[in-house]
Amino acid sequence: MAKRRSTGGSPTYQRIKQDMPNYISAMKMFADTFGLDYKKLRVVVGLFGEVTFKVEFADKEFVASTNGPATRQAAAFEANAGYFGLKTEWLGKNVTFPSQGTYKIVGLNTKAKKNKILLENMNGRGATCTAPVLKRLMEAQAA
Repeated sequence: MAKRRSTGGSPTYQRIKQDMPNYISAMKMFADTFGLDYKKLRVVVGLFGEVTFKVEFADKEFVASTNGPATRQAAAFEANAGYFGLKTEWLGKNVTFPSQGTYKIVGLNTKAKKNKILLENMNGRGATCTAPVLKRLMEAQAA
């Protein structure tokens, strides 16, 4: 079996890492031009130097007109929160973890076995937690 090599030190990866703020600002400008909401940009550098950009947008007008969730995970949270003893109004609220800081509840991963709750910190970095932990923290914040 061949070893997988990391591309983190490749010149292509380093150049992309340096230019990432420029890519993000370009995607935000594109989103504003077409009335979209920029969600995230992911860059993958392959073993042979090929580069893949994965960009996620949401249509602002569609989300506003339907008053619905912007992502599949948010829709799953609204549909299934009751099964886990959670309240649907917690979607989009902030929860503070004593040792890790403040996170926003962004959705539910129905395929995950344990850490089903999807969170996002103030820098946009994703995280997960279990439903009982979220329930305990949210109820403690409400008290």
